Amino acid sequence: MADDIIILNASGIPYFAKCFGGKTCTQVKDHTLLTGFIAAMASLTKEIGYEKLWRVIFTNRVKMAFRVDDSKKIIAVITATANERDKKLEGQLSKILNLFLEKYPEVVDESVVDLRKFNEFEKELIKEKIVKKESQKDLVFSS
Repeated sequence: MADDIIILNASGIPYFAKCFGGKTCTQVKDHTLLTGFIAAMASLTKEIGYEKLWRVIFTNRVKMAFRVDDSKKIIAVITATANERDKKLEGQLSKILNLFLEKYPEVVDESVVDLRKFNEFEKELIKEKIVKKESQKDLVFSS
């Protein structure tokens, strides 16, 4: 099950970033650093000639799985414990990205985005059983 869900553009600007609990949520102290890191990793992957970035595992504890939509320039990321099955994460990522693009197709055409419009996306994730409960904190706008 996903601990964190982050959706951002290729420049690293997050559209949606929430912590849904679990170990990875508490292990990463500054989630705002993640969005720039994620965008850089996705860009570096393309730059060095690899087709796609799939996952990164940190010290056998935290796994970040990625799904990039190159045509829309959107990156979806989930964090989970390192022992979470890849096939399950890949299915969740695909569902998250498709759901986001279906609900907000206009986001790729806008240069300035009011991020409040994505607040309702959390309810969609619960409805689709991607997450079990409401988020514990907003990873970008938390105080």
